Amino acid sequence: LVARPWRRLTGPDGVDGLAALSPDERWHAVRKEGKQARYAVNAVAPAVSKGARRLSRALARVQDVLGEHQDAAVAAETWLEIAAERPDDHDLAVTAGRLAERERESVRRMRALFPAAWHRATRPRRTSWLP
Repeated sequence: LVARPWRRLTGPDGVDGLAALSPDERWHAVRKEGKQARYAVNAVAPAVSKGARRLSRALARVQDVLGEHQDAAVAAETWLEIAAERPDDHDLAVTAGRLAERERESVRRMRALFPAAWHRATRPRRTSWLP
């Protein structure tokens, strides 16, 4: 039940293939794979081990980072779209540009936090029960 979603999450199309400069869509795809793996772990955790419960909690923290990333990426894009709808409004363009840059900074911050969250999630005491 857990092996397949875990392999997808950790494999080349998942975290192993993720880079700091990967496009936002790639990060979002890993977020979705992480959700599926976490739900699978949640399903078996009561019957498997303490490690499964620990992994579930750690994956929730990883999901928090990836969720913040996705929210900021979408917000940045939305600000730029709003500005593009009214190209003659200089004040709007400046404001939207500043807000988009703040959101992109949040994206960069979440990308910087991700490796540590992932490392904590994949410690042997959390994953030793996996096939």
